[in-house]
Amino acid sequence: MIEIVDGDTSFLVDEKINKAWWIVGECRRPIPMAKSSSSKKKSTNSMTSKVISNDVRMGSRQVELRQQFRFSMASTPVRVDVYNSVRGGWSQIDVRVKKTCSIDVACRRLAELPEC
Repeated sequence: MIEIVDGDTSFLVDEKINKAWWIVGECRRPIPMAKSSSSKKKSTNSMTSKVISNDVRMGSRQVELRQQFRFSMASTPVRVDVYNSVRGGWSQIDVRVKKTCSIDVACRRLAELPEC
């Protein structure tokens, strides 16, 4: 489990099967991962999602928001970068890894939420 520092969402990442979920509210939203983006070398183990596009309203304008996620699991500390087309590029977000999720009741409950 990767928690966003000072945030209210988390990510559940399974490197072995190249899958990730964004935990939002009471469900896990699957993040579509790019097949060729996962590097399995221990020193560079990173996973990148496919580009996710949504039409959103910003004030009175309708814009296409494109987002992409990159999880760098071998970094110390683990890095999560988010691409946001409205903000104009990649940004690193502050995260912390919950390594004891399997024995932490609250964390395990989040990991076991149904998919959205």
